[in-house]
Amino acid sequence: MSAQRTVLVTGALGQLGTDVRGVFAGRGWNVAGVDVQDIDLATATDDDIAALVARHAPRAVVHCAAYTNVDQAESEPARALALNATAVRPVARAAAKVDALLIQISTDYVFDGEKRTPYVESDLPRPIQIYGTSKLAGEHIALAGAPRCAVVRSSGLYGATPAIGKGGLNFVQTMVRLAQERGEVSVVDDEFVTPTYTVDLAVQLEKIADAGATGVCHATPQGACSWYDFAAAIFEVSGVRCQVRGTSRASYKTIAKRPAYSVLENARLKEIGLDVMPDWRDALERYLRGA
Repeated sequence: MSAQRTVLVTGALGQLGTDVRGVFAGRGWNVAGVDVQDIDLATATDDDIAALVARHAPRAVVHCAAYTNVDQAESEPARALALNATAVRPVARAAAKVDALLIQISTDYVFDGEKRTPYVESDLPRPIQIYGTSKLAGEHIALAGAPRCAVVRSSGLYGATPAIGKGGLNFVQTMVRLAQERGEVSVVDDEFVTPTYTVDLAVQLEKIADAGATGVCHATPQGACSWYDFAAAIFEVSGVRCQVRGTSRASYKTIAKRPAYSVLENARLKEIGLDVMPDWRDALERYLRGA
């Protein structure tokens, strides 16, 4: 494979990794993918990871591998930190050795949700749960270990490939299943995000890789909604009949705290002319059409 246009994708069989592989391949990249059955990044030696990266000599490494179960992380902090933070260091160093751009995937959950306008890249992170803390640590490690590094924060991912780390079904699939089983769902109406279709995020990542952009970037669709609004849009677009009832965050208890407002503004991508993220409703319609 040519080092000129090779991308190495970790977490290659996951929800995001699958679409990253498809999008990059469709745009002319040679794609190499690894997942946990190939190498467990949380337990592999630094030498093993360095050898893996060196073997492919990629132009870019898209590091999708992550511990993603937000609630479970509260009872497994060591495992979350091992995969989301500690394992980033040898990946970053290995990317640096072959002069590859490291694209480190991060999350809106690095913020506390106290703001009421979209977060920009210069806003101070303040995670309120183990998952966000581990991802923020991974950001710092990636930026320190790889001179050429883009940290890309996104939000509320959903895609065609099952999110195994979160139990398999994404939010859209869960809403459709519950609607078919019950005909009525209760959804939090005071927690605001920007749901992100993984195909669109993969397209944005390819733009970043092709341009060699570095630094912290936010990458979510345009606009924002509550989870209640998102559920209502799912039923409207899909034609599924379901009664949606709003409920408060206080009434819907979760093990890990979630930020009440974690909408991101793609300020950095707009500044450098690389923002290609669509409106969140447009993304939802394409996802439900299988596009």
